[in-house]
Amino acid sequence: MTTRLYLDTSVLVAAFSAEGSSAWAQQLLGNTDYVMLVSDWTVTEFHASMHAKARRGELDLGTLGERMATFRLALGSVWIWQAVRRADFSAAAVYSEVLFAMSQVARPAGKPSKPSLSVPWLRSADALHIAVAKSARAESFATLDHQQATAVTLLNSKMPVTCDPAAKT
Repeated sequence: MTTRLYLDTSVLVAAFSAEGSSAWAQQLLGNTDYVMLVSDWTVTEFHASMHAKARRGELDLGTLGERMATFRLALGSVWIWQAVRRADFSAAAVYSEVLFAMSQVARPAGKPSKPSLSVPWLRSADALHIAVAKSARAESFATLDHQQATAVTLLNSKMPVTCDPAAKT
């Protein structure tokens, strides 16, 4: 039986470019124990990230074209593409509220809250990924963002998270 694994954009960008976690991400994408899920939002973020790498000179135009073509091929044949629904945006807002409330309980009285791995701040984009993963009935979540991984665990304690331990985020 295969596990439904939601892929955060960070995993795909690492797999398709030269980063410290590229080998880990490529190995994960080659694992046939998973049915890979991506979302409309993943596609948007992936394109923006890869083009930003090209603008910074981290990818030449030929390599960018090859990687984008490979991505589109996988998108159409290998991965399940999940639509982002209005309800996912609402759920993402609730997740942000929940983590904010948790951070207020965890902070010392009179002190401003700061992000931590115990109760992370959640970017709206990361909250949306978590919401889509839940609505897609993902059974596991892959990311290179340790704060997002912690948020997934806090919000969906039954959803295991796969994260490269060497990732720096």
